[in-house]
Amino acid sequence: MLDKNKKMCSDYQSDYSVKTAKRKKEGAMLKILIVDDEEHVRVPLSRYLESKGMAVLQASNLKEAIEVLDAAQSEIQVIVTDNDMENQGDGLLLLKEVQQRGLLIPVMLASGRIIESDREKLRQEGFMEVFCKPAKREDILQAIKACR
Repeated sequence: MLDKNKKMCSDYQSDYSVKTAKRKKEGAMLKILIVDDEEHVRVPLSRYLESKGMAVLQASNLKEAIEVLDAAQSEIQVIVTDNDMENQGDGLLLLKEVQQRGLLIPVMLASGRIIESDREKLRQEGFMEVFCKPAKREDILQAIKACR
């Protein structure tokens, strides 16, 4: 699975590999956007990723996520989003927004309402990885690191 993630990330990143290499050379941290309406999910995941040396931005719904993208789109390198955010948008709409803007940011989906048979369909939509909640933080970290 890790090799598949690396290939998918390389596909996303091929057009901006020079920019990514420059960031790495300058020692910049990997910047992640975490989008989840459940604070008890979003905050601990954010803290965990920060403890692993990543810079983390947070949004609690689709509208906030788009505002963060507007402000920091050139800095965000991976998005991890919930799917269903209580009538405040969903992960698929966020993915479509990223795609419509022509942004080459890998988007990962985490949801408690995904059945195994939906995972491949969601990957075909454009999600780099699909996690069933509760997802292990280590699995999310490993998928993010595959994008480096």
